[in-house]
Amino acid sequence: MQLKKVGTTVVISRFGKIQLLDGPRRLEDFTKAYDKLVPILARRTDVTLLVPSAFEWSVEETSFDVYTLAVEEMATPRNIPFIRDFVEEIKPSTKLVATVREKHRLWYEYWRPANWKCLFGDENRRVFSNASRGLPSFKQEWST
Repeated sequence: MQLKKVGTTVVISRFGKIQLLDGPRRLEDFTKAYDKLVPILARRTDVTLLVPSAFEWSVEETSFDVYTLAVEEMATPRNIPFIRDFVEEIKPSTKLVATVREKHRLWYEYWRPANWKCLFGDENRRVFSNASRGLPSFKQEWST
């Protein structure tokens, strides 16, 4: 397992954000999957579970509450710390939110498509087209 290989001693786990979009109807699938993962993590590390991450836009309020309760109910019998108020304690500044959004935009539009295997690995003979707006292809840019 990768955690053992890198010598991990602490895992802070936060799952459930995407599942909030499914609403309470998929709660059982979420808890079954998370319930399999937590013991694996706890085998070799100290684990802390965080409340699922909320979205910037509104998601059905009951979904957030039910998923939060499910994670807490998973942590309690195992004596795993559960941090419920994590979201409320952090109030990011407007500047920080704007910076993170810009970072995500850049990642999505520019850095994310750079596949190192295709550029330098066993697929380095693949033909790459030039990027939009007159920019060089990734192969041209990263091979210099």
